[in-house]
Amino acid sequence: MQAYAPNALAAGARTTTGDNSVPDLTGRYNMKGDWGHLSVAALLRQFKSAGNTDNGAAVSVSGKFNLGSSDDIRYMANYGSGIGRYMAFGPGSDVMQDASGDIDALNGWGGFVAWRHVFSPKLRGNLMYSAAAFDNDVALVGWGVTERSQSYHANLIYTPFPKLDIGAEIGWGQRSLEDAREGDLKRVQTHVKYSF
Repeated sequence: MQAYAPNALAAGARTTTGDNSVPDLTGRYNMKGDWGHLSVAALLRQFKSAGNTDNGAAVSVSGKFNLGSSDDIRYMANYGSGIGRYMAFGPGSDVMQDASGDIDALNGWGGFVAWRHVFSPKLRGNLMYSAAAFDNDVALVGWGVTERSQSYHANLIYTPFPKLDIGAEIGWGQRSLEDAREGDLKRVQTHVKYSF
């Protein structure tokens, strides 16, 4: 469990504990067809710290929708409480903790949508947007915590030989704190992957 330390509320500092004895429970249902595929998943969690407990639950919908032989849309959306660690790069906490030690699962949502286009048998590309947001109680966690984040990505992947991918991507991301401060990131990255 990730919890905000009560002695560092103003800074929104986090501490990680794990006193609970119940594992995270997940379930998923999948559907497939010529149109693509769809998955619906659910999560149940327990949080426990110094005798205080709370529960979290979330639902996620994801899939791919085919737009012909060369294009598809891929997506995912999730919402729930206590899902901070399950979101990419853990931008938010799982719970909030007050000065008396009581904990409350933190509500949040996130997701992405991506368009994939196949230019030729050897070249494909993707355009993607992702976002996440959290329902922080600033009276408990302070103003220096993530309120929301978003990013855009564009890439090309070239496959000169079967099982060998060579790719390049440009991306831009932004993180916004509860006190309205914002920071952004610009990135260019490349990769070479061989699938055995």
